[in-house]
Amino acid sequence: MSSRKVGPPARTVNEGRVAPVAPPQAALLFAQHAGPLPSPDVLAGYGHVQADLVERIVRMAETEAEHRRSIELSIVRSGLSRARLGQWFGLFIGVAGMLTAAYCAHQGDGVVAGIVATIDLVSLVSVFVVGSRARAKNAEPPAPPAPLTVPHVE
Repeated sequence: MSSRKVGPPARTVNEGRVAPVAPPQAALLFAQHAGPLPSPDVLAGYGHVQADLVERIVRMAETEAEHRRSIELSIVRSGLSRARLGQWFGLFIGVAGMLTAAYCAHQGDGVVAGIVATIDLVSLVSVFVVGSRARAKNAEPPAPPAPLTVPHVE
């Protein structure tokens, strides 16, 4: 950083009197707006460009929001139907495995019945545990945002 000497403020002559002149100052203005529409000041500026432009921009934002909501709803419905289908398939596999084990036991082959029942139960439990871990991993909170830095103005 350079070191420079700052002297007294400059003076001007005003009606025979010497008045100090304030040193120049710098100001930094930061404005941020988030949302589907521009800030009200910017939106008003669009209204000065063309009379119906503000109405068209608002209509466009409403249409986009409705489209986004419909897409999100279809994603949620798809996930629910996929989960429901998975539960039905899991029930079918579990019942089929137990019926097979019961049939083997009824035929007098208890060892095979035990093996089939064990494989059936272990596979269903492992699928449940893996699915639970995957949901827990996806549910982790996001990392905190990076700190904001303010530029230095001299």
